[in-house]
Amino acid sequence: MKPVQLNVKYIEWFSPEELHEVCLQWISELEFIKIECTFLDELVKKYTLDLLSEEKFGKSKELVKNLDRIENIHKPLMEKIKAHHNDLMILIDGLDQLEREKRYKENHRILAIEINVYFDNYKEVKRKVFDLIKPLIKQNKQKRFLN
Repeated sequence: MKPVQLNVKYIEWFSPEELHEVCLQWISELEFIKIECTFLDELVKKYTLDLLSEEKFGKSKELVKNLDRIENIHKPLMEKIKAHHNDLMILIDGLDQLEREKRYKENHRILAIEINVYFDNYKEVKRKVFDLIKPLIKQNKQKRFLN
């Protein structure tokens, strides 16, 4: 899993409404990822016996470990986003708190990078799960067709 460098300096120009929408989008995507992770877990469980073969065991073990890591990061990241979203009041309270507003936007920039890395890592794990499971599905379909 590779770190991604993003240029997110443009956040300084975001309005509170735009930051609100970005936070809601992140929350929505994380909720969807949670559902997909459940699906991927079930898929791996369904093909566990096939994945235990010598040739696939190493890959599948590493993949399950990566999937667990993605799932373990999910909840703290969701809580972090929700807390950040709640702190949006700093920008819309009508008070001039330039230092706090600047710190909020800097935190948003850092969080954006963290979330993009998480999304990229998740997509990579998801792709690897499908790459590992797809031949097994085809093989099982062929067996059923021949019987």
